[in-house]
Amino acid sequence: MSCDSVEVSLDGDMMPNGSNGTVNDAIRLVTLSTGQKFHVIPYQGLNYVTSFDLSLLLHWGEDCILQKLAKKEIVFPHTILHQQDVPEMFAKVNSLNFEQRQDALSAECLCLFPIKSITDAVNIFRHPHNEINGEIRQIVRYYAKGEPVGEVVCTERLLLLSELHRMRERKKQLYAGFSREMPNVGRVDQIHELEMRIECLTQRLQDFHV
Repeated sequence: MSCDSVEVSLDGDMMPNGSNGTVNDAIRLVTLSTGQKFHVIPYQGLNYVTSFDLSLLLHWGEDCILQKLAKKEIVFPHTILHQQDVPEMFAKVNSLNFEQRQDALSAECLCLFPIKSITDAVNIFRHPHNEINGEIRQIVRYYAKGEPVGEVVCTERLLLLSELHRMRERKKQLYAGFSREMPNVGRVDQIHELEMRIECLTQRLQDFHV
């Protein structure tokens, strides 16, 4: 399993250097216009990104994407690989650029997210460089070929869950600043509007069968 670099151009096609053009034949290093990098990891016919790379892409200094998602009560589809099961691939992945890894289990296991998770994560956690959103979408479209169509439904559901969490947090903030001695009519209206939107989102989520 080799590691190729990828030239990224928003005006043209992306072609791995030294590759015959197939998508899933090697580990690829993708460099964004911001200078950020992540590896595309092929596994069982699909492409993945490591939890460590995804965490760094979102400007977190450690492998913490699972914890960040848990705080929002969101679960991304992911695969945990153990060194004893795939020693050759694990050795290659773990030797790429992970010197900064801080997770204690990095020597024994590896967490992989489907490549489409990059788009979901950027939307949910608001990547600080909004200008690269289009660039990321193009890269994901290129490498997500062959992924199950059902994940599109999952993506929409995740975004709804994130929005629902945000509204509930905002409602808590409004209640925390509420003064019973001097009721704020505007604040009451905001709370009422949030409750209606929360109810609507909850109903939409109940319509998903995921």
